[in-house]
Amino acid sequence: MSGFALRKSMTFEWDGTAFRIDRLPSDGSALIERLSDGQFSTVSRHQLLQAFGAGKIRTLSQEKNQPTVPDRIFMEPLASIPEHLQKEARRRHQYLQAIADAGVAPSSKIELRDVVTECAEQIGDLKPPSRATIFRWYRKFIQQNDTRALIPKYHRRGNRQLRQPKLILDMAGQAIEEAFKLSPRASIRQIYHRLVGKIELHNRKLLPIEHLKVPSERTVHRMVQQLEAFQLVAYRDGKLAASKKFRRVLNSVETSRILERVEVDHTPLDLFLIDEVSGLPLGRPTLTVMIDHFSRMLLGYYLSYGNPSTAAVMGALRHAVLPKELSHAAIPGLTIENQWECYGRPDVMVLDNGMEFHSNDLESVAFDLDIRLQYCPKHEPRFKGVVERYLKTINYFFAQQLPGTSMARLHLRGDYDPIKHAVLTFAEFNHLFQKWVVDVYAATPHRGLHGRCPRDVWKDGLQHREPELPESLQALQCRIGQVQERRLRPDGIQLNGIRYNGDSLTRILQSYGPG
Repeated sequence: MSGFALRKSMTFEWDGTAFRIDRLPSDGSALIERLSDGQFSTVSRHQLLQAFGAGKIRTLSQEKNQPTVPDRIFMEPLASIPEHLQKEARRRHQYLQAIADAGVAPSSKIELRDVVTECAEQIGDLKPPSRATIFRWYRKFIQQNDTRALIPKYHRRGNRQLRQPKLILDMAGQAIEEAFKLSPRASIRQIYHRLVGKIELHNRKLLPIEHLKVPSERTVHRMVQQLEAFQLVAYRDGKLAASKKFRRVLNSVETSRILERVEVDHTPLDLFLIDEVSGLPLGRPTLTVMIDHFSRMLLGYYLSYGNPSTAAVMGALRHAVLPKELSHAAIPGLTIENQWECYGRPDVMVLDNGMEFHSNDLESVAFDLDIRLQYCPKHEPRFKGVVERYLKTINYFFAQQLPGTSMARLHLRGDYDPIKHAVLTFAEFNHLFQKWVVDVYAATPHRGLHGRCPRDVWKDGLQHREPELPESLQALQCRIGQVQERRLRPDGIQLNGIRYNGDSLTRILQSYGPG
């Protein structure tokens, strides 16, 4: 998906006028060119983001905004391949080097033959290459412009996959699982005999010409060897033991840039809020957050009193994608010192298996915004441990330090009555939370970032990737929303007790009819 981003040569339309970003100086400004007459002007990056948030900017040409990706070259180091392949790569290079030193074109038949013969005598090669072989080496070298293109790939030849029919492989998998269920110390021979029994039982139902061939015991041994280490330990010691043994491997999620992976989750806050008018307690709000895995910065959130829902996820996603405007000062004298600079469309959203995450509405929005949804295994919160730890930090180091906290457990309250001590309204808590996120949490050294602050890591990430926005605010508003289906009838469409009708529906009705 190509959208608006602060990068060089980005073309966009601002209030109906086409512009192009010419330069992005380090002082936070942007030099833009008006395409109609070539006039240059300087604006701040913050001004451009504000204009986008107000719906005044939209992208123009998508083709010009796509960066070119260079062709990949052969990157295998010479020292990592067998010795005989290293020797062959050096041999090929010596021939091409001799041809280059002699100034002979690879297409010159007679002159090339003399150079190859002389080089073969110098290096002691008893089987010099033919002219066609030399030309093939030369073409690979010219195409990739790298001497590693001369490394032969003999070691990658051949089929290393099991050649047994799929039915036999399925039977072997069943035999392995059944053998290890019977005994954690099952041997290869026991697995083999169990597989032979399954094949013989299956062959009884077939004609002799259709019988499956029984693999050898050595083949079964290779089947077991191809099992993953985790699966093998799970068969022998149980899945829980395997999860503990390979926990570091399974949890080693690494990201290399901002917005590459965003983790999403909900939590009921350990805090009671009150109504702004009556002062009566309203209950504990539910917080939906989206956190950037690379920088640990909060990308967006949504606060509500309802249960976790698709609407809450949509609200958090909208807040995460758009540039941030801090809330008004609900508490006099409490000023937010820093800007919340996090925004942009994430590449991957990591979710659990809640009903709100498996809705058609979220899948539709993710498809429109080119966001990949990644679901964690059931009852495995460690697969999105960053957001789980962040929610715990919010409750323990922020919510539980405010009046009206409900504590993490009922027995921890003692004689403390959270409803009686609740004093914060929804707006006041929102103001306090943004103050804590931007001025406290973002500036606190993080152990997961090797002692660096989330804000500093985010700013460093901006040097390698500019956050990308949708082509316009209107496009985002059209994409983020709940989808419901209704039938078009002659009297219009009825939704939630409200009837919608108009000239636009009349044209559709005349073209396609009711339905």
